[in-house]
Amino acid sequence: MKDVMKKWPFYRKAIKLIIVLLERFGPYYLSVNTRIKVFNSDALDKYMCYSEILDDFSILVQGPIVVKDNFTLETLKLYKYIYPQINIVLSTWREQPSEVVEQIKKLGVIVIENEKPEFPGLSNVNFQLTSTSNGIDYLVKNTNTKYLLKTRTDQRCNKSIDFLSYMRFLQQRFPVNSNLNERLIICSVNSFKRRLYGVTDMFMFGHIQDMKNYWCIPLDEKRKVEGVLPSELYMKSEVAEGYLINRFFDYLNYRPLWTEEDSNQFLSSYFNIIDKEQIDLYWFKYDRYFESIMDFDLKRYRDWERMEFSNLHLINKEYNNN
Repeated sequence: MKDVMKKWPFYRKAIKLIIVLLERFGPYYLSVNTRIKVFNSDALDKYMCYSEILDDFSILVQGPIVVKDNFTLETLKLYKYIYPQINIVLSTWREQPSEVVEQIKKLGVIVIENEKPEFPGLSNVNFQLTSTSNGIDYLVKNTNTKYLLKTRTDQRCNKSIDFLSYMRFLQQRFPVNSNLNERLIICSVNSFKRRLYGVTDMFMFGHIQDMKNYWCIPLDEKRKVEGVLPSELYMKSEVAEGYLINRFFDYLNYRPLWTEEDSNQFLSSYFNIIDKEQIDLYWFKYDRYFESIMDFDLKRYRDWERMEFSNLHLINKEYNNN
């Protein structure tokens, strides 16, 4: 590692040269973002007082352990260091690497090893439901948790910021005008402007009871989807996050009209959003080398343009006058 760091100025020059050449012959400006692979407390803001966050906050990290680069382990080291007094739960599957599980337990992280459901559900939604709901049930029964962040084993909040207090501040700044205890906070990752009622299942922060009502639901028994819907009506197909939001409609006794106006009204009543850049939420999967939402196919870009804080803030202002 030290040898690599000594050579980093050379690598920077080489990377810059490649970018200059690509920009000269391509249609886009390019840039590179770097993130530390291995937990290092020296990289954190020493002036932030994270330890004031107490055990009424919890973080639930769900999914299979990512062993490449010890990604999940290093993520949990980071979270446990910046929030030493809160409950951190890893809700994963049995038969995960035992040596990694033991390392995680030694951090003071609570590990729940679940049996996988027999039927994974469309897009593996039942895997996510099982690990998330079991983690929430544990926290409700065994801790004083009032506010919960649900995230994934293949994602990490990298920025040196007290992201739990930030999301709690958003709840206080934008009080809920509904029968929820507080707004649910989601992230711009997999949130799309053109997708009606497009609540992502990647990342969510909320009051523990609201989180329980959202996630602790029956498993999806659908085996296939009839017909093909346009991208804006994806949630209507009840696949993956679409299944979750439709069960949330049932809980709220909400009857969606599947129009842009009604979708905006719904989102403005129950949710708020943070941009992934605000907390540097990094997804160690899929097209992680290309984080820009711009695409060569402009129609595809319009279909997949992200819903961000500024968009939802304007919607909230229109419907709630705040």
